[in-house]
Amino acid sequence: MREHKEHTMVLEHRNIYRKEANRLMKNRRLKKYCRQLSKVPEWDRISDRTMDGSVQNELADDTEVIRAVTNYVLAPSLNAYVLWVLSEALQSGKKRLYFLARDGYFMYLYAKKYAEQYHLPIACRYLYCSRYALRVPMYHLDMDQALSYITLGGLDVTPDKIMKRAALTEEEAVQVLHELQLPYKREEQIPGKKLRRVKKALAECGLFLNYVQEHSRAAMEELQSYIRQEGLLDDVPMAVVDSGWVGSMQKQLKECIRETGGQNKNKCSIEGYYWGLYGLPKGVEREKYHTYYFSPEGGMKQKVYFSNCLFEGIFSAPHGMTVGYKTERGRVKPKLAYIDRERKEFFELTQQFLCGYQDCFIKNMGGDFQKLLEACHPQKSREAVYGLMRLFMGKPTKKEAMVYGNLYFSDDVLEYAGKRMAEPMSERELRSNHLLARIWRERKKEPLPVKQSAWYEGSVSCCSAHTTYHRMAYAGYKYLLYYRQRNRWRRSNEY
Repeated sequence: MREHKEHTMVLEHRNIYRKEANRLMKNRRLKKYCRQLSKVPEWDRISDRTMDGSVQNELADDTEVIRAVTNYVLAPSLNAYVLWVLSEALQSGKKRLYFLARDGYFMYLYAKKYAEQYHLPIACRYLYCSRYALRVPMYHLDMDQALSYITLGGLDVTPDKIMKRAALTEEEAVQVLHELQLPYKREEQIPGKKLRRVKKALAECGLFLNYVQEHSRAAMEELQSYIRQEGLLDDVPMAVVDSGWVGSMQKQLKECIRETGGQNKNKCSIEGYYWGLYGLPKGVEREKYHTYYFSPEGGMKQKVYFSNCLFEGIFSAPHGMTVGYKTERGRVKPKLAYIDRERKEFFELTQQFLCGYQDCFIKNMGGDFQKLLEACHPQKSREAVYGLMRLFMGKPTKKEAMVYGNLYFSDDVLEYAGKRMAEPMSERELRSNHLLARIWRERKKEPLPVKQSAWYEGSVSCCSAHTTYHRMAYAGYKYLLYYRQRNRWRRSNEY
């Protein structure tokens, strides 16, 4: 009888909030988000409350768009992921979680707040690092792997970027490129299939190898000092938390911990929790890599209607990337790259809305942490998150695409001048990314580089009236891409 009464009260409250939301939210886009949020009973009313009755018919201002997207899409998704991480960590007995800069910044803020609010037996720490800051010190230990990292494919790989990945100075880069005589200008894009030849040429260039080893050894000492300082050698059950994609930083941290601890140090069983993984580095233990949204083995539809570039562009820290380490007054500090004021203000605004959502969530869910975990149980939350991500990332409105498409993005290990998240593209350039166009280009012996966008779906919304046509054709390409990727991974792991 009591349970029935409580259930009736919950339904009444939900109806009140929904009526109020429908009155305020004549915006069609937000209604679609609400339909996805309603799959998890507690989520829709939390998002409505965070908007505080301020939703307009049209989200004209950029701040209004950011606030609405954050409260209806980003915050519920991030919240579900962080609570999953904490649940998994508690069940497996982890005592310490390292959130990796910079994708892990907002995750760290959420986790730290929950750990403090509910007195969880988990220490949450923020680790300043980057692929570049970890790779450069390790280059001299395995030059073949180093060359693979240096010539790794990307949206726009140029000879100049390759030199910077190797940590060469401008003077050294000029000397090496003069000796190599590559058939590309310094800022010219190198076709993906030609990167193997570039790697071979670098492997045969003694001048280049000497410079790489020299810079690598110099950077190793500071990195090892930082690892000791942050307690990564402690005999404590720990794990790293990050956005994911390949999980290479976990492997690099493990190798560096082993190198720092010496040959007899065997405290390298560090695990990782990730939003999603498309694949894994060679030679790692699969059971040490845990995923929430998609994994190398599955999650095909989640991958197709998801943009990892956009995810990184939004969930980042209001500070520059870590490019190395320095010792000041007996303490190792990160060297941070410059971040422009506009980007910093965007991250600070996003942080304000994200933290406001979490405060509202805690206030409405009460003092029982188990209740929070039940409200964001993976089986209930993943489908809602998929619906939200499919709408926002896979089918953005023009206003959303314009606001988030203007974000700066670089897919390289170092940040350069960068490009817009949603690059302006002509109809011809959009079609060149379609499934059939991609297949035709693959069959050509000398394929020309294809202009790509970090967030293709955003470019479509900004630049074309034929949105459905382009999105469907590009989704077909992504399905083929991830189907091949999954099968290659399965074959390599003898599935």
